[in-house]
Amino acid sequence: MDISFENLNSRNSKIVKNIFIESFFQNNYFIGLFPNENTRIRDFERVVFPAINYCLKHNGAIAAICDGEICGYNLIAEYNNKNKNEFEQIFFAPYIDAGDKQLSVFRNKIREMCSRHGRVEYVYVGVIAKEFRRRGIGRKLNKHILESNKDKYIMTEITSTEMLALYNSFIGKRVIEMEQLSDDYTVTTILPKANAAEISGGRK
Repeated sequence: MDISFENLNSRNSKIVKNIFIESFFQNNYFIGLFPNENTRIRDFERVVFPAINYCLKHNGAIAAICDGEICGYNLIAEYNNKNKNEFEQIFFAPYIDAGDKQLSVFRNKIREMCSRHGRVEYVYVGVIAKEFRRRGIGRKLNKHILESNKDKYIMTEITSTEMLALYNSFIGKRVIEMEQLSDDYTVTTILPKANAAEISGGRK
C-alpha cells in the first residue's frame, strides 16, 4: 500500500468530519461528555466542528493518503501569546462548558508552557479510519508529524488506549512527559528533539 502525507483544507471538511464521527461516536470520553446518543452528532457539530474548521483553515490538518484515499489525519493548531484568547474559545471553552473539568487542568498546563516558550503546537485529534487500522498507518503519520515539528513543543490529551500505546512507542526517540488524570485522559507533552540530551528518563 502506497502511503503519502499532505495538508488538507476546507474542501476536505466533509470527509474529515465523517471520519471523526465514525471513529469517536462510541469513544468513552465523548460518551461521558455527550451521553445522549440521539443528540451526540449535534453536540459534535456545536463543540468539535468549529475546532476542525479552524485546523483546516490554518494549515493544521495533515492527512495520510493511502492509494489516493484519505485514510487518517492529525489536526494541529499553534497556541501562542497572540491567538490564545481566540484559541481557548474554540478549543477549550466549549468542552469545559459541556462538563470536561480535566480540560481546565490541561488548559492551565498549556498556558504555562506557552508563557515559558512563546508557543505550543496543540495536537487536537489524531485518527485513522476504521478500515485502515492495524496497518501501521497511525504510527507512520505520527512519526511524520513529530519529524515535521521536531524543534517545537507539542501538547495533547489522549483519550483512548490505542493512542496511548502509539505515543508510548515514541518514548526514547523524543522526550515525552505523561500525566494521567483519569482512566480515559492523559496529558502528554513532547519536548523539542534538541532537549532530549538534556533530560534523562524520557517519561515523567
